[in-house]
Amino acid sequence: MSMKTENFKNFIFDIDGTLMQENGDINPYVYDLFRNILSQKNNPQIIFNTSASIPRIKHLISNIKKEVGDFKPIISTFAGSLIFNKEDFPIYSQTIEYDMIKFIEKTAKSIDKNSILFCRTRDENLFVKPKFLSKKKAIVAFLRLNQLFKSKKAETARSITEEEFENYMKGNNFYEVEVLSLNKNKNKEITKKLTTELALNFPYGSVSGGKLIHITGSSKLDAVNLLLNAEGIEKSVYFGDSYNDIDCLETIPTSFAVGENVKALKAGTYAYKDLSLANKLLYGELNSATANLKSKEYIRSVENKLLSKNKTSKLTKIKQYLHQHLPLNSEKEKVA
Repeated sequence: MSMKTENFKNFIFDIDGTLMQENGDINPYVYDLFRNILSQKNNPQIIFNTSASIPRIKHLISNIKKEVGDFKPIISTFAGSLIFNKEDFPIYSQTIEYDMIKFIEKTAKSIDKNSILFCRTRDENLFVKPKFLSKKKAIVAFLRLNQLFKSKKAETARSITEEEFENYMKGNNFYEVEVLSLNKNKNKEITKKLTTELALNFPYGSVSGGKLIHITGSSKLDAVNLLLNAEGIEKSVYFGDSYNDIDCLETIPTSFAVGENVKALKAGTYAYKDLSLANKLLYGELNSATANLKSKEYIRSVENKLLSKNKTSKLTKIKQYLHQHLPLNSEKEKVA
């Protein structure tokens, strides 16, 4: 059974990983999908629901317009903390206040004293270098940020000391705080504690984990609820790929998860490596039964891939340990 796409009015997209790669390239099938959406006769609304920076959003919109023609999206960025209407006028703002930033810092460092804050204003990204952090660890931290963000944020990040940051915080609005633990094993513990403690001490705030811990004033689901009523949500389609998309993927009745985040993939109505399945299902080339089957097969393949990767990683560690602590027989024989 094919979908009746005219029943859908709102098409809500995450950007990084879903529509665009880290280097700024547009992902496959994006243009085809947007052409089909904009050809609908019911005047569909495009909503970008993202944590991407405003320059990245503008870059994406400009590229799509070149290929498919003009359209006016609603933009929700910093994971729902700053929302612009179709005329690019800000209609909602939830900043992270000074006291909350200090609380985040204290909570993270109670678990890992080498936790580092990466804070984002509307126009600037700040890498906060702790007093006690050695030059070597600071370089390691910044390299890890570059590896995680690549061209998205870290290249434009400005390093700032804790003393400078104290003064900077009091005169600027922050929309997102991200915590980087130099001890990767501490991330889950920090995420769990921040989620619990923020809920107890502040009336707002959203935490999502991963290799980097994200804290925003609002969540992506908050933005959807703010922009759409219950009927609007029923007439929506959501597209996402990450931890902070999970609530939306689960809440919106028709959702497409892409990429290789297993939790996000399982949260979506459908799941696939890219947007090709969504395009075919929404616009008549595929029925829902086949799409469901392809989704299950894809999730299984991702799980198997991760399982194989983990086994290889463990085996490599065992081999390295044995090589360091148990010399090979051949080497012993040579010595003899």
